[in-house]
Amino acid sequence: DKQASPFTHLLKPKAGGIAFVLSAMGDHLHKLIDVTIDYPNGVPSFWDFVSGKVRDIRVNINVMPIKDIMENGIFNDNYFDDPQVRARFQTWLNERWH
Repeated sequence: DKQASPFTHLLKPKAGGIAFVLSAMGDHLHKLIDVTIDYPNGVPSFWDFVSGKVRDIRVNINVMPIKDIMENGIFNDNYFDDPQVRARFQTWLNERWH
């Protein structure tokens, strides 16, 4: 509730943590993995999981080279100093969430 998330079962994306990791370790990381888990028959309860009632789960995995994110101007090392870079990266991340 504190985030005022527009999503029912999902927190809003937080760009700062991802930006920190990319800034600190970007030279050592090569790919970013975007994983989406979907329950097409509705949101299961914990009990549904442990009792074997969840029959259909869809997992979408998208692997993105980090160099593409850097080269396309989505992110750069000025994230923490440049409001335009922060806004651009947050917009990109928000689009991934939908």
